[in-house]
Amino acid sequence: MTPTPIAHPAARPFDDTPLPGAGFGESVRRYFARSTTFSGRASRAEYWNAAFLQVAVVWGGVLGMRTLDGAGEAVGAAVVAGLVLLWALVTVMPTLALNARRLHDVNLAGWWQLVALAPYGWVALVVVGLLPPRARGERFDEARPAYVACAGCERCG
Repeated sequence: MTPTPIAHPAARPFDDTPLPGAGFGESVRRYFARSTTFSGRASRAEYWNAAFLQVAVVWGGVLGMRTLDGAGEAVGAAVVAGLVLLWALVTVMPTLALNARRLHDVNLAGWWQLVALAPYGWVALVVVGLLPPRARGERFDEARPAYVACAGCERCG
């Protein structure tokens, strides 16, 4: 008989299933919260909301750099460029994980994102982002405990 996990007050349920119809805030929260989780699946809403965030930050930074550079503020433009570079470095791992989970939702291995390295290969990832989920993608869900213990209390260890 398998023991039923006891829900600790500070424990949170683990969920690696996609969240169809996720709002922008929830998608961004899951994007960063699951930044190193390559198992499971991600819905189209999660994928496109995170993509919108990336585009908004990068294009906002580019626009800021061009505006500051055109106004003769080379130092300000360099600071904005540094911030955009920092953003890109911070979001590399969450983006790779999200791409893998989105590929899983359409029943493809996460390694298919290497297609983006080919000329115009990124178009394939855009197409995958548009595809509806496939039931066979559930094979990428990992069996996890129902609850993830809180960190550091005497009850959980």
